[in-house]
Amino acid sequence: MKNAAYLPIATLLLFAASVCANASTTVGVVISRVPYTISKPGDYRLSKDLVMTTASGSAITITASNATLDLNGFTLSAAPAADIVGVFGISIEAPHVTVRDGTIIGFGRCVNGYSGPEYDSQVVEDLTCEAPVGNAGLYLFGADTFVTRVHVTNPTRALSAPTGIYANYSSHIEDCSVSDLHAAAGSEAIAYELDDGPGDEAYTVLVRDSVASNLTADSGNVYGIIGGAKNTIVDHCYFFNLTSAGGPTGNGSVMIKDSVFRSCGASPLAGVTDGGGNINEP
Repeated sequence: MKNAAYLPIATLLLFAASVCANASTTVGVVISRVPYTISKPGDYRLSKDLVMTTASGSAITITASNATLDLNGFTLSAAPAADIVGVFGISIEAPHVTVRDGTIIGFGRCVNGYSGPEYDSQVVEDLTCEAPVGNAGLYLFGADTFVTRVHVTNPTRALSAPTGIYANYSSHIEDCSVSDLHAAAGSEAIAYELDDGPGDEAYTVLVRDSVASNLTADSGNVYGIIGGAKNTIVDHCYFFNLTSAGGPTGNGSVMIKDSVFRSCGASPLAGVTDGGGNINEP
């Protein structure tokens, strides 16, 4: 069981290689400048690095369903003049949208998804989100969202209430990592935040083979997982160096099993259900 619980460490080490190994594509409409709006279904791709210089809106906005945006291994970044909370890298405003394979740097949110059933069923995969200046790397309000092989990090500054990956009910997060988030005074840092579904139905959110490491706060709490969803399952994950003013690693309706806690305090499972097979090395 102990060997199985350490699998996320290998996941983290292999993450960068998996992104770099993705073959570039020549399929789809080429996006050569930003801001840009995808208003028709189909495949879209980058063929070079792009920089957003506008101080409002989003670099790429997707309003069409059944659209795929492939960053093709390139970087989408915000210029210093656009480096403000209200500027997003990619805004998803339609259901059945896929965003994949690239790096997004310096936006308020790297990927922002709108709320409501008309925005469900989004896929975000093989992304690195660096230095988001707002409150989240990925903020995905739509349900039935799949997030895989995404890394969120911001080692450069303290933020107000930073969240690595926010996903709504009936979502699935796998092979992801959130690292080096620091919460400014009076706020908390959260690696993964999973929100609730409508009514009293028990929606499931699954977080598997993922990592939360090096989260700190000036005066607030630090959470590896916040689970507002009624049935959040955390399986084979790795939590390392989550320091705070007494805050637990997990909170809300969360069951954690077969996971590893290292340098997370004496009681990292406070406020959650211990599903068994967990290892704590304070």
